[in-house]
Amino acid sequence: MRGTRDNVRGLMRERQTILVFPRGSREVNKRRGQQYQLLWRERIGFARLAIEQGYPIIPFAAVGADEMLDVVIDQNTPIYRQFASLYEKLIGFPTPPIVRGLGPTPVPRPERLYFWFGDPIDSSRFGSQFDDVAGARELRDEVKQAIILGIQFLRAERDQDPHRSLLARLLRAGVPRDPRRARMSPRDVDHHRPGA
Repeated sequence: MRGTRDNVRGLMRERQTILVFPRGSREVNKRRGQQYQLLWRERIGFARLAIEQGYPIIPFAAVGADEMLDVVIDQNTPIYRQFASLYEKLIGFPTPPIVRGLGPTPVPRPERLYFWFGDPIDSSRFGSQFDDVAGARELRDEVKQAIILGIQFLRAERDQDPHRSLLARLLRAGVPRDPRRARMSPRDVDHHRPGA
């Protein structure tokens, strides 16, 4: 579904769950050196709609996908930049980068994926005015900070995961997981607390 304001408002009125990438396809098609960076710039549309509809935001972070592929050529490559500019004008979407995964192929490497869902952020405390730009910026920054902490937390967890490699996971198949790990959050790890 296209993320137009009317479409999103309709979903929010129906209290549907919505997954938002504030910069859309540009957020997904990262360039070299942009792993785990939030490329939102000044985007506040999602926050403005959440405030208007009194819609809670649940911060979400994922780690692992950025290691599946290496960006070989992107819009920073001179000749490709010209092609990408023309492609974007004709198609209306950013040009995906040229990537390498397993060996020289674009087949993704089998990386383990890690996901984190933060505590809901109540947007109703900012009122209900779509045109409250200051409130939308504050809400966006709060969501962004929570996601950054979630990414840091997941990367630390991944670095300590003895079953991160494909071989370790294959050898471990069928062994039950430690149920305590599912309840951890960035607040549970001292070095991930803001100001720590």
